[in-house]
Amino acid sequence: MHSKKSFYRILCGLFTFLLAAHVLSILILGGVPPVSVDALIYHLEIPRLYLEHGAVYEIPSIPFSYYPMNLGLLYMIPLFFGNDIIPKYIHFFFALATAFLIGRYLKNKLNGVYGLAGALFFLTVPLIVKLSTVVYADLGLICFATAALLQILKWTENRFQFKYLVVSAICAGLAAGTKYTGLIVVLSLGVLVVCLYLKDNPERRFPGFRAVGFGLAFYFIALLVFSPWMIRNTVWTGNPVYPTYDRIFNPENRSDEIPLVSGTLFESRREMFNESLPQILLLPVRVFFEGRDGNPKRFDGVLSPFLFLLPFLVLLKSGGRSVFQRDKAVFLYFTLFIFGYFLIATNMTQIRLIGPVIPSLVILSVFGVHEVAAMIGSYPNGVKKRVGVAVISVVIALACFFHGLYVIRRFQSIRPASYILGDVGRDEYIERHRPEHPAMQYINRNLPEHSKILGVLIGYRGYYCDRTMVFLEQEPLFYAVINAKSPRMLLEFFQKDGAGHFIIWFRYFDRWCKDNFRPSELLNIDGFFAEHTELLFSKNGYRVYRLVD
Repeated sequence: MHSKKSFYRILCGLFTFLLAAHVLSILILGGVPPVSVDALIYHLEIPRLYLEHGAVYEIPSIPFSYYPMNLGLLYMIPLFFGNDIIPKYIHFFFALATAFLIGRYLKNKLNGVYGLAGALFFLTVPLIVKLSTVVYADLGLICFATAALLQILKWTENRFQFKYLVVSAICAGLAAGTKYTGLIVVLSLGVLVVCLYLKDNPERRFPGFRAVGFGLAFYFIALLVFSPWMIRNTVWTGNPVYPTYDRIFNPENRSDEIPLVSGTLFESRREMFNESLPQILLLPVRVFFEGRDGNPKRFDGVLSPFLFLLPFLVLLKSGGRSVFQRDKAVFLYFTLFIFGYFLIATNMTQIRLIGPVIPSLVILSVFGVHEVAAMIGSYPNGVKKRVGVAVISVVIALACFFHGLYVIRRFQSIRPASYILGDVGRDEYIERHRPEHPAMQYINRNLPEHSKILGVLIGYRGYYCDRTMVFLEQEPLFYAVINAKSPRMLLEFFQKDGAGHFIIWFRYFDRWCKDNFRPSELLNIDGFFAEHTELLFSKNGYRVYRLVD
């Protein structure tokens, strides 16, 4: 018994050390200027514009500005003081909070060793590592979704006391207010509320009515928490979830809609990546094994094969306390609902969409390891027990190695030491990752303070531009070109928002024009640049022009 306690203390010490080392690694990786695309488009850009304006206001030229922004409001605090690195740590805080929720739950259900192991496993999942070093909103969504799910379990364990359901619904509403995909979390948990009440109260009179009542109460509270964002968008656009589903609320708008999720699995994977039917059918397995950062074909993110393999271990042993078994079923349901929805409804080019299921998979993985450990413990000392201990030790070692290897790759990609130690300046570091940055700096240093800049085909990335910027992307530019009868008509189109200058990703623009326009249209484009523009700056494929009458 004494040796067993000593072994647990050693494991607790080891996991605590690894957790501290990992947190320190993330703090170092996050200590560089933000260069992730979504941060420069809206997670930082929209809060910056709100601060400059002195209030929340409508920004029609950036469709992403209509997204819910619970975390964006938090990012405004450090941005007010001129710091855009602290928002990364705010985002990472939600990963730590989720790890705490996982660890506390597992500690209460199993013991402290499993709690620490679960927290460490979650924080070191490659996708979580990447999200922990960027200014996104996904970790907030994952945290609120996990809190909502665990509160529902508390609700069932405490004889359906309404206060736990209220807390769960508030957390679910916060998830929806963090990212639109949180609405899928709200939908799944409302269904779960009804099912759990019906299962545990079959003998009550009219249990169906009470179950539906609890479900409706859950939805009402969650949507009430989410409602400020719906009210804002309804006032501005007539669509509470704009720019998604805009054809429902504004049928006259045919070109502005951005779907809540894009594409459909079978159509888009085959069309975009020429994947065969077996490859598409194996997608639920491939996402755990084939992920690559920055590669949409490979899901633009890395999960972990252990998140797929370890949960199967819960099937090795049956029985146990009914509540314990019910919890496993709840985590499995939530995983299948969220994962299945996004698998069917999207093209799976962004694996972070299924981020809310990662905590459930981590908990199921730890449950699986616990089942194996319990089986090993039941063997008498002998070959079976030694083999079992060796196998589970190898699995844990491989998981640590795989996850640790990804952290090392992040260091190689981000290279934080050069910036933190002062060997590389802020602008030089940003240029390494964002080739448009020199053009932005030219605009900031050389154009009048009240200039209005048109960003052409730069993907809405305006965070590092200190001048007022409006954006022009492919679809409106395409129609402007095919409808223009002369170079001057193109000039008038470029000037319609009052812009006197524009920045353009010319390397991409030139290739795009050759692929999409007829010779007469290309002549108009050439005439526009020859007669109505003056080149001011060019570097890394990006150019700054002045518009000339």
